[in-house]
Amino acid sequence: MPIFCGVEDVAEYTTNELILFLQRWNPEQNLEFIQEDYDILRAERIDGEAFLLLNLIEYRKISLKFGPAKRLTMLAEEIMSDAIFS
Repeated sequence: MPIFCGVEDVAEYTTNELILFLQRWNPEQNLEFIQEDYDILRAERIDGEAFLLLNLIEYRKISLKFGPAKRLTMLAEEIMSDAIFS
């Protein structure tokens, strides 16, 4: 499993690496995903680059429920802003 070091690292994650990253993301900020959420990411082949680029509306269009879609969007924004302000 790759170790998160920055936005460039996340952008290179495969779909499976992204899912592992999300499953291990900061336990105090549990993403509260269920298997169905990961299955959608896998079925849609969402990799690290797509994860960083997708927005709430696009996640909803691929059938993610609002909660997981919002949390993914917020996490991507957090990662991107850390890259900008680092």
